[in-house]
Amino acid sequence: MSLRRLNGVAYSIAHKFAASAEFFIGLAVSHTVSRGEADLLTISVRPADFAIERNLNLLCLCRESLLTQMRRFPAVRLVRAHLVLELDPAAAEHKPDGTLSVPVRITALIEDDRGSPWSGTVESRALGVV
Repeated sequence: MSLRRLNGVAYSIAHKFAASAEFFIGLAVSHTVSRGEADLLTISVRPADFAIERNLNLLCLCRESLLTQMRRFPAVRLVRAHLVLELDPAAAEHKPDGTLSVPVRITALIEDDRGSPWSGTVESRALGVV
């Protein structure tokens, strides 16, 4: 089993979340929260105010993708799969179309039952919806 391939799985999950995280990002900016976390195994979110249906559905899609990708690694048993969103609400730019542009870093942190961690990070200026 290749650590590079497992890091690739983590990166793909972070990227999948980043592609549709506009409501999560919008909530973070409107609540001036610079960090949010989500557990993909239990589908839970911190801060709890972010647990709206749209965000929970996105987390379910990410979990489904993760579990599908992990079928390629039958010896790996997941014990942790978290997404961490870090952003600077003060750096948000309000666009004329009602969206926000904000620098964001999304990291997928995944660990197996042997304590082997792997991760993938996406950094960009993401769009948010307020």
